[in-house]
Amino acid sequence: TNRVASRELSQGLKKLQIKKQASSLQFGSRRVAASVAVASSSKKGGCVGSYLSNQRRSIKSSSRAGDGGGTTSTIPTYIWLPILGATGGITYGYVAFLEPAPFTHRTRWIATTPEQEAQMGDREYHRMLQQFQGDILPSDHTACRTVRRVGERLRMASRTFAESNPTARLSTAPHTFTVVRSEQANAFVLPNNHVFVLTGLFRYVKNEDELVAVLGHEMAHNLARHAGEKISGNLVLGMLGRLLYFLDGSGVLSLFFSQFGALFHELPNSREAECEADHIGIHLAAEACYDPRAAKRVFASMKEEATSEKGTSQRRPPEF
Repeated sequence: TNRVASRELSQGLKKLQIKKQASSLQFGSRRVAASVAVASSSKKGGCVGSYLSNQRRSIKSSSRAGDGGGTTSTIPTYIWLPILGATGGITYGYVAFLEPAPFTHRTRWIATTPEQEAQMGDREYHRMLQQFQGDILPSDHTACRTVRRVGERLRMASRTFAESNPTARLSTAPHTFTVVRSEQANAFVLPNNHVFVLTGLFRYVKNEDELVAVLGHEMAHNLARHAGEKISGNLVLGMLGRLLYFLDGSGVLSLFFSQFGALFHELPNSREAECEADHIGIHLAAEACYDPRAAKRVFASMKEEATSEKGTSQRRPPEF
């Protein structure tokens, strides 16, 4: 009986130890699983946190890069504002001084006013009187009377032309007629109605019709304000030449620009101005009741003598 009891007791103890070990193993496995779960969850949370932090850093860096790119691509105000103002001023200055020429309606740029041209004409008139002081013919000379008679009729024709052509400008100042004793064949009319005739012109002019052809051509320059147009063009060319000389102290660019301006600006404009003066002068001659066909005769005779051997060696061609 004792043996049986001890055997059952030992067996019971063994079963109890087995259950205890099994329970301890099950508890340990649960703890391991819980720790693994915690570790995995913490690992996943760390990855998400690092991802979010990386996203925040990239957003911040991109925003900083966008701000930096905007500042570098935007032109500062102190640079673009003067450039815009200068461009607007130049554009306004060009458009505001554009006006059509009379008769041909050619658009040209004139920066001077008729009053300024009149003042320059008066100063040049007094300077010419001093220059030709000893060679001016008296007012009762035959040549002076002829020039004055023809000039008065052209003055009335010029007034009629200016009334029918609003773009033509005729000064209200009285005309002055000055005949100078000279071998040079020339005639010119200064702004503000100052007419000069050099006696060398009478070698080509045989009658009043031919004299009207020459004086009408010169008066036409005043009606079309060709003097102001030339002064305005020379003013712009002079300013650009000075700027190039400032940029290049050697003067090479300035010299090249002056030749370029003479070839592509002065010569074409001079030809256009002469053609306009020819057309207007013919109208003035017809309006003054003179024969406009005389212009062809007088200019042909001048060209013939200027191109002949005798004319080129002894006489200068007319400068008008």
